[in-house]
Order: sequence, then structure tokens, then C-alpha cells
Amino acid sequence: MLTPEQDLILRCARSHLNPGERDTVHKALCADPDWHAVLQMAAWHGTLPLLYDYLYEIAPEDTPLDRPVSPPAEVMNQLGIDSRVTVQENLYQTGQLIRLLRRFEECGIRILPFKGPTLALLAFGGLSRRPFCDLDLLVEPSRVFEARDLLFEMGYRYEMPLSASEEAAYRRYHYHLRFVSENPASLIELHWRATPAYFGPSPRFTELWDRRQLVPMGGVLSPTFGDEDLALYLCAHGARHWWNRVGYISSLSALIESGSILDWPLLLHRATDMGLRRVLLLGLMLARDLLGAALPSLINEAIRSDGALPQLETRVRGWLFMGEPTPTGLLTGPRFHLAVRDRFIDRLAYLFRSVVTPTAADWSFVSLPPTLVDLYFIVRPARLLNDAVRWLIDAWN
Repeated sequence: MLTPEQDLILRCARSHLNPGERDTVHKALCADPDWHAVLQMAAWHGTLPLLYDYLYEIAPEDTPLDRPVSPPAEVMNQLGIDSRVTVQENLYQTGQLIRLLRRFEECGIRILPFKGPTLALLAFGGLSRRPFCDLDLLVEPSRVFEARDLLFEMGYRYEMPLSASEEAAYRRYHYHLRFVSENPASLIELHWRATPAYFGPSPRFTELWDRRQLVPMGGVLSPTFGDEDLALYLCAHGARHWWNRVGYISSLSALIESGSILDWPLLLHRATDMGLRRVLLLGLMLARDLLGAALPSLINEAIRSDGALPQLETRVRGWLFMGEPTPTGLLTGPRFHLAVRDRFIDRLAYLFRSVVTPTAADWSFVSLPPTLVDLYFIVRPARLLNDAVRWLIDAWN
């Protein structure tokens, strides 16, 4: 059972409201929600601009109910301020992306921006309704360090200082590097994979480039993922983060409802080939059931045929409004990641990579020279075992 605050957040996270949905928003307003909680939830879930737009759009005199309702003036004022800040930050990030696109093109380095401004424009038709705090750039793996040097030249630096061995370990085991500049709002994630290896296969850069689409943006055409690649990426990204924010579902739903001509048979076929069929179907199911996204009969039938999906959706609904970055419970998150995988071999790969893929804590545990970076896959299990022994000793004492 949703609280009035949660119900209002979901109803105002859709890409558009038809007359019937406007009536349901009025009814949610009549439930006298806790507006402090509503603002906190909308900020966490990344839906403040949508909430403001719909509450501003629905005038009290339009209500079909006996008594007009509207949010308190101070709530609308705060939402207006937050929405203007979102627009300002998004415009700044978009300007930075245009600058990056031009510079990378001059240097002959192909990049594919994704999420950020391109997703806002494709899914929501503008830059005001989807907040984003960084720029995600995908580059050919063979040109990562050329792209890094170009970012250094443009005034960016690593978010955290990296030694030569840590940098080599990042390139070997992870999928992106984070950069900042003197302006704290300038955050760039430079990817050589769209998703981390532990979560499963990722299309090669050349495949994504060949299927790219162009998005008009401030006098330039920004390449980005094709619609099918973007939809599958949004489902994988949401599943990797346990679908713990309404904003993840809202972006997927908005893309579906945006008028983009998705090739649904191709999308389902591609997801199945990559072992991401259940990942895709869960995301589409959430967009349909929580935000009313219209799906074709092919997808609805595929959802019905997977008996594991209802339980997975129930899990997501259970932690969606907990306001936590990860589900509670030591193994809850990993168990969910295992459950959304189609194939047994992918579950084994997830377990193996989770155990052996080193992190910053492993680099701090033992510092290896760049030539021995491949040995970090041994260091991580040793560190985990050491931590477990220390925990047992502390518990015993």
C-alpha cells in the first residue's frame, strides 16, 4: 500500500498526464500529503522538475472534486527554485558537452555521449524535466588514454589522485574513470564499457557507433545510442542499481512514450542474445505497471511468460521508497542481481567477477607496480578473507 506521498510521486513521474490521470493527481492532493516528505522523496528520486511541472499545470479551478486543492505556496515556491536550479545546471552541463564534442572531433577521437543531455532531449523533449549531474562519454577502449590526455589538456583532472598502478588497475578491471575541473559542477565519467563487466556483456563500441543516432543540441549534432541500445542500457542501469529511484523508471517510460520508433522484436532479440532478456522485461514491466507506459502485445506476452518477474517486481516495489542507495540486508542486492540474470553461466560469471574484481580498498591493502596489476585478482579474495577473519575475531572478543 502506497502512502499519499509515494502515490503523488509516482503519479507525477510520468512523461505526460491525460485527463484521467490529472483527476488522480487531484485525488492524491486531497489526501493531504506531508509536503516536506514529498519534497525529500522527489529530490531523492530525481523527479522534482516533473512534480513542479504537473502541480503548476493543474490549476485548482480545473479540479472535478467538490473542493479545489493545491499545494501550499511555500511548497510551490521551493519547487520553482529547485526547478530553475536544475535548468541552470543542465544548461551548463550541455554547454560543456558541446565544447567536448567539438574538441574531440578536432582530435579525431570518436565519443558517444549517453544519459545526460541526450537522454533528456530524446525522452523528455527538452533539458528542464530530467536532472543530471555529470556527463557520461563512451570512447573506444584503444583510445582511453588519448581521451584522458585530452581531458587533462582541457583542464580536467582525476576526481581522486591515482598512482600509476591504480590507473592501470582501473583500466584493466573497471569500466570508467571520473574527472572533475575547477568548477565543482563539471563531472565527467569516461567509459570504455557502457556497463561494468561483472554485470554482464556490453556491446562493443563499434557496434554502438554503427547504430548511433544524432541529437540536435546547441548548433551541433551529438551522437548517442540508438533507441534500442538506449532502452536496453536504461534497463541494465536500473537493474544494476536495484531500480531504487523512480527517476530510472521515469526516464525509461518517457523514452517509450516519446514517439521514438522502437523496433520491439529487434530489442527483445538483442536482449535475449546478450542474456539480458529478464533485465529488459523487468524494466519494461515497471514502466508499464508503475507509470502507465504502453507496451506492445509482443512485450506483454513475453512478460507474462516469465514466471520470475512478478516476484522481482514485488521486491523492487518493496525497496523503491526506502530512500537508501542499496537494499537493506547483506546479500539482498547480490541476490537480486543473480535473479535478474537469464542464464546460469551469467550467474556464475557475476559471482566470480564480484569476488575477484579489485576495488580501491584492495589497492590500499597492497600496492603493486603497474607491471603486476593482473595480480590484483588474487589480492581481493585475500583481503576479503582477511576482513572476514578480523570481523570474527572482533565478534569473539
